[in-house]
Amino acid sequence: DHARLAQQAGSSMPPATVVMVRDPVLEARWLEADPDLALELPLRVLIHQEGAAASPLVSRQSGAALLQRHGLSDASLAALYNTSTTALLQKVPTSAVRPVPALESVSDGIVSISSPLDIASTRKRVLEIIQSQSDTVLFKEIRFENANHVKQPTSPITLILFGAPGPGGRAMADATLLGLDAFCQKLLIREDADGRVLVRFNDLTWIAARQGIAISPVLQAINTRLIQTFQEGLLASQDAQQ
Repeated sequence: DHARLAQQAGSSMPPATVVMVRDPVLEARWLEADPDLALELPLRVLIHQEGAAASPLVSRQSGAALLQRHGLSDASLAALYNTSTTALLQKVPTSAVRPVPALESVSDGIVSISSPLDIASTRKRVLEIIQSQSDTVLFKEIRFENANHVKQPTSPITLILFGAPGPGGRAMADATLLGLDAFCQKLLIREDADGRVLVRFNDLTWIAARQGIAISPVLQAINTRLIQTFQEGLLASQDAQQ
């Protein structure tokens, strides 16, 4: 509940609640196609209101739009996502549902940091960084390799969901749609084909641009802080080892 958490942190914004659902079949198929698709999981819809007098909306992503970001165009993967989303919304009037359109972009909007640590130590360090931030909340850790209903990936894939409700609420005050993809923030830890450990997460300004939302100073500040915090935090881990 974005609005409730923001209010508790001293920020005010219109009603906005994101619903996230894990779909084992979707996860298995998508992660097999590309481990970076973990950044598009879990399945989610956003129930929100843009202004006091506005009617409630339900915003959702389309499978094709999400795959396009990663250079994929598998119709069966897109259909799987859309079918699962439709099942969540079967009792919602179609007039209230607003798909987020796919937009062409020269980049994928993913920030990638190479970790100097092994994958277990990187996960531990990332959690330490998140928990050291006084205004930040750790919401959920999804370790796909520990889910017996998901096909075992070739290497561990961890997705960490977290956020700072105060700054996030201020960023969403005039743009509740950010609650679908930008907030909460999702951080992916995985190995690449060469065994290098990567920490990857969404560039929030890219998400805003894709959604047709103006990049506010608050959102820019959150994005800059996010990048600097993990770059410096992981670099400090390397320095401590030397």
